[in-house]
Amino acid sequence: MSNESNNTYGIDPRYRDDPAPLMRLFVAFFDLKCAGWREIMYAPKDGREIEVIECGSTGIHRAQWHAFDKQEDPPDWVSDGCFFIDGNWPSHPILFREIAE
Repeated sequence: MSNESNNTYGIDPRYRDDPAPLMRLFVAFFDLKCAGWREIMYAPKDGREIEVIECGSTGIHRAQWHAFDKQEDPPDWVSDGCFFIDGNWPSHPILFREIAE
């Protein structure tokens, strides 16, 4: 699909380049890992609160894992559990760190 046919949102043609923003995303991800953040797949799933970062958000949020048991009816998009921000909002974080006490 060409970029000309994919201009649904009136994106300025100067910003339709994929490699440049992908490189910025990679560099930001790498910089955060160097600052002590870890990939979410290594996060504890024991219910303790951690700090998380999601793509598309500029905030650092507190979240914890909630595992669904067989008696609960999890949402369709959840397999065995998910992270929830502030106990209420489902989250798809990419990085986490332990909360410094």
